[in-house]
Amino acid sequence: MKLPKITDSIHNTYSPLALKELKGISKRVKGLKEAIPKEFASRREITGITIDQYYSRDLDDGIWAYRDGDNHVLQGSIADIAELIQTGAYLDWEALSRATSVYYETHVLHMFPEQLSTDIASLNHQCKRLAMTVEVVLDANYDIVSIDVFESVFFNKHWLDYQKFAQILRDKNDPMSPDLSYFLEIAKNLAPKRKHMKFSDDDRKIAIGLVDFDELPNSNTTENPSFLIEEFMILFNMAVARWMVERGIVATFRNHMPEYKDKDFKGNMQRAFYHPRMIYHFALGLDFYCHFSSPIRRYSDIVVHRQIKAFLNPEKWQAYNFFAVKHIALYINEQIYNLRNLQLNKELEDEEKRHERILNKVAIGESVEDFSRISIHLFEEILDYVLERNLLISSQLRGEMLNRLDADLIKGELLYRLFFCNDELVANKAFYRIHMTSKQKAFFSYLENTGDFSVVYSKRRDYTEYMHYIAINYKGDIAASFGILRKSQKSAKEEMLINLFSKFREWRDNYYYKKEKRLKSFA
Repeated sequence: MKLPKITDSIHNTYSPLALKELKGISKRVKGLKEAIPKEFASRREITGITIDQYYSRDLDDGIWAYRDGDNHVLQGSIADIAELIQTGAYLDWEALSRATSVYYETHVLHMFPEQLSTDIASLNHQCKRLAMTVEVVLDANYDIVSIDVFESVFFNKHWLDYQKFAQILRDKNDPMSPDLSYFLEIAKNLAPKRKHMKFSDDDRKIAIGLVDFDELPNSNTTENPSFLIEEFMILFNMAVARWMVERGIVATFRNHMPEYKDKDFKGNMQRAFYHPRMIYHFALGLDFYCHFSSPIRRYSDIVVHRQIKAFLNPEKWQAYNFFAVKHIALYINEQIYNLRNLQLNKELEDEEKRHERILNKVAIGESVEDFSRISIHLFEEILDYVLERNLLISSQLRGEMLNRLDADLIKGELLYRLFFCNDELVANKAFYRIHMTSKQKAFFSYLENTGDFSVVYSKRRDYTEYMHYIAINYKGDIAASFGILRKSQKSAKEEMLINLFSKFREWRDNYYYKKEKRLKSFA
């Protein structure tokens, strides 16, 4: 089977022949909203909703659920790309050569042309679209009773973004509020059915082909709409995989193997991969799993759809054989891995250029757009740049320093370095944050408000912390700091404080010595 070459760049254009095919596809589904064409008349009509980020335009999964006695019936309707694009067509070749859509912060490089991704195939609001539907019946304990997969026509009666979802959920008078509450109830009961804990990458990112460790839920709260979609999509993908395995259908199953136990591979978590046989998905704790829910964004899902359609209608569709699926799976695995590296390299390159621009602005005192979005790594670079060169701290940078100090986003050596910066307010706050528990902070607040230093000797506390506090307020003159405490000092504790202040002075002198050496290295 002929396959495209692994790309050495991320494609952003489509061939004229592929774009020409769009016209024929558009004509074929034209008028679907008003009346279903005869060739699709045998399909079941399914109604549901879509839930996506407000900026999403390629909507490929719709959901619905309802009670049937003690059972719960869940329906996942996925855009039927396989119906629109024939195997071997120019658009099919374009999609295979990409393997996945690539998502950046500001734009998307679609696997298919944008007209197809966001209009012709997208499950848009108040539109009928060709779909593949999986219907899963769960019993009262949320165990699977039955699975059915069929071709359908899906009508999206409501498109909800995450903010709208939350508003409806809170508004008990909204007619959709009970439905969303019911959907969340199902999702909360589905999550414990999986064998493993929740992980850090979310399944929505997998659906757009960005990460290696995919399908891993990320919701920190069960009231989050992403939690609902994650759990529903994991169930649907798992159910379709199980349905295919039970019928002996070969497809691009999604596997993920456990961490190597061999000492030479310690800590080496295997990447998930596609394979024509279902082995196991360790990260999700599932015996069955495939990618069925995002054919607009992933080529693996198209293969799954085509294999299902060939099983349902063998006289109309020809299935891939085992070796064809194997070759496609291997190609997709390598292509996605390569694209991932290309994407990361570009993001790193763009980030380095952005860092350079920001540092240049800081150096000449210009305003920096949206300082709060700067990563802690870049912020450390900025502080290092400013402190090493004794640059004047702008009001904007000072404000961001104070915000990050208040939020405990600056820790370790940077706190000490900020203590020696040429801005008294920042220096005081920086040192105030060092090594302090909430009780210690409360105690120092008392000292600040009352000026009663006698309590320093009435309680057993860490004198290093008291020395730090004094250093905050009187760092310019350690002798004067010592004199303030002299009235209430006892000889033994006086000696201890003298030693502590001496150590502090020694540390400070060492810091300035090291700083001077660093400055000379810049000369």
